[in-house]
Order: sequence, then structure tokens, then C-alpha cells
Amino acid sequence: MLTGVVLGILVPRNANAALLGLALGWLGLGVGLDKLAVIGVWAISAWALGGLLLRRIHKDQSYSVDHPLEALVVGVAFWIALWGVMLHYQVNYRGLYWGLCLLPLGSLVLVPATGSREAIGGRLTAANEWIRAIPLWAWVPGIAITSWVLRWSSFPSMAYDDHAMHLRMWANFASQHRAELNPLNQIWSVAPFAADLLHGALSLLAGDDVRGALDLAFALALLVLTINILHKIRIDVRWQWLLVILSASTPMLGNLLLSLQTELPLAVVTLAAVSMIGGAGKPHGKPVFGILACASLCVAIKLPGAVLALTCIVALTIRVGIRNTLAPLRGSMPGLATMLILGFAALHSYGVAWRITGNPVFPLYNAVFRSHFFSPENFTDLTWTKGFSLYSYVRAFFDTSKYFESGDYVAGWQYLILLPFALVSLACPGAPRLLRLALLPMLGFGLAMFAATQYWRYLFPVMPLAVVVMGSLFVEQRSRWRLFAMALAIVCIGLNLAFFRGVSWMMRNPAQVAFTSEGRDLLTGMYAPGAKLTQEINRIAPGSRVLYPMNIPSGATLHGEPLYVNWYAPARMARFLAIKNGTDIASFIAEDRIDFIILSQADADATQTPAALMREYMARYGRAVYQIGALTLYQVVPAPISYHDAFILKAPTQTSASMSTPRDDAILATTQPKAFEAFTTAGADQARYSVRLRCASDNGDLIAQINWDVGLPYYRLIACHSGTTSFSEAVKIPFGAKHGRPIISVRDGSSIAVEELQIDLD
Repeated sequence: MLTGVVLGILVPRNANAALLGLALGWLGLGVGLDKLAVIGVWAISAWALGGLLLRRIHKDQSYSVDHPLEALVVGVAFWIALWGVMLHYQVNYRGLYWGLCLLPLGSLVLVPATGSREAIGGRLTAANEWIRAIPLWAWVPGIAITSWVLRWSSFPSMAYDDHAMHLRMWANFASQHRAELNPLNQIWSVAPFAADLLHGALSLLAGDDVRGALDLAFALALLVLTINILHKIRIDVRWQWLLVILSASTPMLGNLLLSLQTELPLAVVTLAAVSMIGGAGKPHGKPVFGILACASLCVAIKLPGAVLALTCIVALTIRVGIRNTLAPLRGSMPGLATMLILGFAALHSYGVAWRITGNPVFPLYNAVFRSHFFSPENFTDLTWTKGFSLYSYVRAFFDTSKYFESGDYVAGWQYLILLPFALVSLACPGAPRLLRLALLPMLGFGLAMFAATQYWRYLFPVMPLAVVVMGSLFVEQRSRWRLFAMALAIVCIGLNLAFFRGVSWMMRNPAQVAFTSEGRDLLTGMYAPGAKLTQEINRIAPGSRVLYPMNIPSGATLHGEPLYVNWYAPARMARFLAIKNGTDIASFIAEDRIDFIILSQADADATQTPAALMREYMARYGRAVYQIGALTLYQVVPAPISYHDAFILKAPTQTSASMSTPRDDAILATTQPKAFEAFTTAGADQARYSVRLRCASDNGDLIAQINWDVGLPYYRLIACHSGTTSFSEAVKIPFGAKHGRPIISVRDGSSIAVEELQIDLD
């Protein structure tokens, strides 16, 4: 805010543009200017490639300059198709990708130079006039709000789904130079993967994860397209800016900036389609191939995108008529070739799924296709089944946590307060025809998606479009509506920002923490420790097969083979859950040829569960390599580790004289911590903590603890079970630690009898 005031004093005529430039530079530094540059070069390449095809179709050398958005989306679809072919072969190398990316730029010499300069100059002039038309008092808070929201894209990749699946294509390209589409390891690996493919290819070009930069580019495109559509219906610039701020303040946008979920690119493609439909009535403005490219991308990104694809095609047909829609598709070999490319881009992943699993939409609708890779049922998540009704829709704004993994009140208040008025206004005379056409994809997709499952994020592809539809409240013919709508919009922006950070638990930390590499590393350790262990494996043993905990499937970036034992890998999960003893563990490890195992100390259960048995087995056959938080990385070794005694507590006579006299020949652990004599590590880097305890009931936990003289303590809970329980775990000794002091206490219980406590070293 202060920067805007200073610029207003120093450069009053160009203060708005200068502030925008500073904000974009600040955002670029957060996600990496080099990564944004890679995305920019590729976008120009896609525009040039799409323009090359469209110039051949329309026999107009200036077509890509006059219709840059259509050229861009056609080019993006072409790249998705080309990469779709390449991912099956071991040819995905950075150098080859850069060569292919730069190749289409040679076609720019065919574009008339004079016409290009005039078109680009005209657009830059129009953009500058648009920026200047907004008063500084409105521009500064708008830039502040929008920048604060977009700043969340600078967070490192930490989302659960990203590290379970979405980042996998990039890791495959970087390590194997081809994609790994194996539903045995991850049932979602053959689901529509265009968004993951785009990220993987761009990350390969950049040599690093471009997730944050890609999300920022999508978000900026979303806001620019919003302005573009509102400009087409002649909304005043000030109201355009208000609606842009309203769209940016939507909490769900902030959530999507933290991950690689498909809803953000779907929203961008939908707005691109509506924008082209808005220009379809102009002379030579029948962007059939652009709309078909958007439809292709919608289907390629996600199965429900087929609804968006269909409704956008129908909207174009209504706009220009069926004859004008079909006319560009007739009698043109370049047009036919382009349609084949778009069809391949749309259907490729479904063909792959059908070939591998027998189900083109695997794992969905498996009750119909009955693939043996998944149970014969139509997949659905009952967690988000709340009922399709107006009551359910309204409730989502107040009890949002019932409809999404978030806090309450973060659904986006404009969709409750403003949208009903906008729908009523569109039914009145004088409403812009384009906004009425926009109702087709908005309501078609929105109703279909909300009827299928009441999961709020799934509605985001049409949320920005709904804000565009709210532009009907600001048309020139309805001056009496405008002030009322403006007041409601400002209230919605305020409410959205007040609850914004509740949309993700990762937003407990301010966005500026991620501005440095140290801050990003700290955040990853806090919110994605499994990903940190994956990085360590990539460093010390690339190509390894790694078993991940059931509730932490964080192996997407592994340069090896991640092995999951949750519902992502049903067959392996069934074998894992059938484990009953140590022999079964040994067989399981041998059958899956496991090199490393990650275990979590957050699991307090000490009974004969598969996870507990795996922990006991690792206490004998696992070398603790690395630990972060509650997660420990073990390397599986073929022979038992030779430990030597460091601390043994079996009888009361071995305890310090200052301690209370135990009863029943055991140490009595209570809520008051008991500390024992320290032992020396003698240069060991691993300890084995073994304890036998006796509990009167299933209530309470023993707190097992070792305080090291260097580094963080070993601290874990061991759940009580009536009778005697034995527990053993291999522990990583902090580097440089020379002494350790055992401490025991009780949580949520009165007392626990510790019959034996032993610490061995290796």
C-alpha cells in the first residue's frame, strides 16, 4: 500500500503500471523468475505452433496475430498430443524437449512484420489505457489483495495428492525418461493425465519443479481472461477491476495455488472458450478450432471436463449457428489433420487406460467395465456425499469443512450473496447475450458435478465463470443495480479475506516464509516430511524400491519405484493387511524386493498389526538412515544387525536410589517423568529401544523418551493393551550425540508397570 502511495507521488501518470510491474516481479521472485521464463518461452512456442496450423487452415498469414488466444489453445493441445506420444518411449530428455520447443519459433518469420507490430502495439496501448483508467485509490488495494492471494503459489509442493501422484510424471521423465503407467502401484496413474503431463514436461525443460510458477501463470491467465470477457460485454473498467478482485479473493483459488489439482487449468480453459465464443460474432471470428481445442483439453484434463467440452460447443453453435460452426471443418486437409490431433489429445489417456486395465475411465465406473485391477464397484467417496439439494448448497458456505478439507466459511461468499441476483438479472431484458451463453457451461457443469458429489473443490472450474456472470449486475443499462451490487461485492471480498487462510492448514504460516530456499525447506519438513525422505533416497540410492506408510504415500518424486499399501494399490494393500507374523513380513519384503522402508512413530499401536510387525522387523533388519519429524527411513539389510548392550533395566536394584521404590518387581511409570542414568553412545549411529510393559486396561500410553546431549530427543507413544506388551524400535542417533538419558512417563492413564527396558547400540 505504501509503495503505491510513493509511486503516485513520484510517477503519477504511470503509477498504476509501475506498481503492477513491481507486484509481478515480486511474485516472480517467489516462484522463480527462471521457471516463469521457461513457461513463457513454451507459451510463445505453443502460440507459434497453433498459429502455423491455423494459418494453413484459414489461408491467412495474420490469423495467429488477429486471434492469439485461439492459436495458443490449439498449440497447447498439439503439445499435449505430441508429449502424449513421447511419454511411452525413452526419449524424454531435456535437450530434445528444448529443441522441439524452439523449433516452432522459426515459423514466426512467416508472420507479416508490419501487421504484427501494429497488432502488438495496439494491444499494449489498450492495456495501458485500461490500467490508467482505474483510479489509484482503487488500483492500490486491488493489487495488494490480488498479490497477497497469488503469493501463496510460492509455497513448495507439499500437497498430499501431489506427492501421492501428480508429481510422478516429472520424476519419471527426469529419472527414467519415460512415463510409468502402472495401476498396480497407483490406480490413478492411468486416469486423465494431461495436467500432470504439462507439469512434467515443463519441469523437465526447467530442470526443476515448476508447480508454483505454473499455478501462478494459470491464476494470472484466469484474471486476464476475466477482464477480456467483461471487456467484450462493455462493462466499465472500474467494475471490471472490482470483479477481478472478487474472483482473486475466492479462498479456493488460494488452495489450488498450493497444489497441482486439475480444477485450476480447467477453469482457465473454460474462460478461454467463453472468451472466444464472445468474439465469434465478429467478421472472420468463428473460432471453431479454438473451441474444439478447449474441448479437447477439458476432456484430457479430467473426465467431468467432458461436460464443459459439450456445453462450450453447444454455446458456440447457438452463437454462430450450426452451419457456420461446421463450415471451417469441411474440405480442408490441414483442418482434418488438426481435428485428428485434437481428438488424440482428448482421448489418448482413456485409450491407455483401456489398453492396460480394460476400463477407459479406470478406476471410475468399474462396476460397468470390471477391470481386475480394482474392485467391481463404481468408485465414490461417501465422505462428501451430503445430498443434492439447495439446502446442501447453502450449507456449504457455513459448514464448509463438511464439503472440503478446510475450515468453515471459505466457500466464496459471492456465490451465495451475489450469484442469485446475477441469475435474476440475466432473465431480464437487456442482459448481455454472451453471459446468457456462459450459463450453459456454468450451470451444466456445476449442477452435474454437485449432483454427483458434494465436494466443493470440484466446482471451481466454473467459479471464475460465475464471477464473470455477475458482470450482468454492472451493465450500463442498470445503473440502479450497480451501487447495490458494488456494496455486496465489497462485503463478499471482505468476508473472503477474513476467512481466507482457513481454506488450507498449510496457510498457518505466512506466504513470505517461502521466499527463501531455507524457508521452503522448513515448510516441506513441516508439511511433507515424506517428500523430504524421498529426496534423501534420490540422493543416496536412486533406482530403489521404497515402501511408504499406509497414510503417507509420498513417493511421487522418487527416482525409483514407490510402493504403497493403501487403497492406491489394492492388491498390495490386501497382501500387507494379511501379514500375521515376522515370517510374513520377511516374505512380503522379499516378494516386493524392497530396498527402503519408511515408518512413522506416530503409530502408537504395539499389537500384532502389520505396521507394528514391520517396526519390530526393522528393529532387527533395518538400518536407520535418516529421520525427519515422526518419520524414519530404514534400509533393509539381509542379516540381523549386531547390537551391543548400552542400558538394561530389569530389576528395582538397577534404578537410582533417588527414585521411588517400584512395586511388583517392575518400574512404575506415572504422569511424573522418571529419568534414568545416562548411557554413552560410543560412536554408534543407531540404537534399538526395547521395552516390556504391563497394563491393567487398554487406556493410556507409555511415553518412551531418550534425551540426547545433541539434537532432538527420541519421543514416542506406546499404546497400552490389557496384559503384557512388548515393543522394539530402531532409532537414529543424532550426529555428534555422545550421551542419551532414558525417560519414561504416562499419558492419559494413572500408571504403567515397566517390566524391562533395554537400549542397544550399533
